[in-house]
Amino acid sequence: MERKVANVYEDTRALLNQVKDEFDFKSDDQAIKFLCQMFMADNRNDVLKKYIDVKRKVAE
Repeated sequence: MERKVANVYEDTRALLNQVKDEFDFKSDDQAIKFLCQMFMADNRNDVLKKYIDVKRKVAE
């Protein structure tokens, strides 16, 4: 798998580092992958889907 580098704003970097430290993640990749998997598996992601739908309809 090819490695890509993501640009991360300072405030996001600080938050990611806090998550890594508090939950003992060894790398950015490990933390981000876990958080994304949990978000996608959680039914609360429907709130974001609804927000995006409303935003699209307003833009039309």
